[in-house]
Amino acid sequence: MSAAGGWGLAIDNVSSIPDWWSDALCKAVTGDAWIDRRLYTDDELAILAFKRVIMLTSIDAGSLRDDLGDRLILLDLSPIPEAGRRTEAELNRLFANFQPLILGALLDVLADVLERLPDVQLSTMPRMADFAQVLAALDFVIGARGGGNECHALPLYLSQRNRIASEVVEGDPLATDIVRFLSEVRSWQGTAAELLTMITPRGRRPEAGWPKAPNKLTGQLKRLTPALRTFGVIVSIPSFRSARGRLITMEMTDKREIGSSLSSPSSQRRELESSKGDDPSFDDDGQSTTNSEGAGRSDDSDDQCVIPCLTTAGCRNSEMHTG
Repeated sequence: MSAAGGWGLAIDNVSSIPDWWSDALCKAVTGDAWIDRRLYTDDELAILAFKRVIMLTSIDAGSLRDDLGDRLILLDLSPIPEAGRRTEAELNRLFANFQPLILGALLDVLADVLERLPDVQLSTMPRMADFAQVLAALDFVIGARGGGNECHALPLYLSQRNRIASEVVEGDPLATDIVRFLSEVRSWQGTAAELLTMITPRGRRPEAGWPKAPNKLTGQLKRLTPALRTFGVIVSIPSFRSARGRLITMEMTDKREIGSSLSSPSSQRRELESSKGDDPSFDDDGQSTTNSEGAGRSDDSDDQCVIPCLTTAGCRNSEMHTG
């Protein structure tokens, strides 16, 4: 109801994200609907459809599930020193003064990104493929404006995925034991029952969340597969059964999935420039020249990447934007 009632939703001071809420957040930002029977009718339906941007603030929300991590933009914020703090009235006054400039700059970049988006071609795609294309177009647009500015939104987003995947593996006892096990044997094949017997700790009680049955192990392993891949662990779970049962294959490789596997902003720009042709909206230096009133400025102002806070530097506070 909250998501359907507005275009954005902010949730403050998140301490943990349980599995059911993680699933709800994923559906809310990629599209979902709430369906029920309309009151005082027999067969009419009431449908609330929504796809919304959600902002979460948290000091430590714990480990995130991989599917939610792919839908997040993490912003690590440094603590504000006492000498730098301002009152809400002062902040509101400053925002009112700069709001037209901020809005105009965002719309300028948005117009150029939408213009370049159809020409974006990526060699590989992450799970959020459309979003990756938008970030690649953003990197190109900021770089094409010159002035020594270069935006790295796409590489930062992809490296963020690795950070979250590492936290998933390090915070999950099953994933940690699988990585440790494969670091010793390098490869393994067998049934879920055999794997559970082999990696279940002996002489001590398993940690909370440890699978108690082979079918539970298979389910957890399927969910952990994308995160394990970032550690070089390749997991294959077939849909068919052999004479021994469904054989799970796991292998430790030296090749880890890294965020820089996609092309860099400069190489993306070179690829897109080759498709510009005689586009009048760009001059010989790649500078945008369309709409002299602001939709595509070509002046020498210090344009900055519109996602300057996409960083993985360790800070005490963080905001997580989903959408």
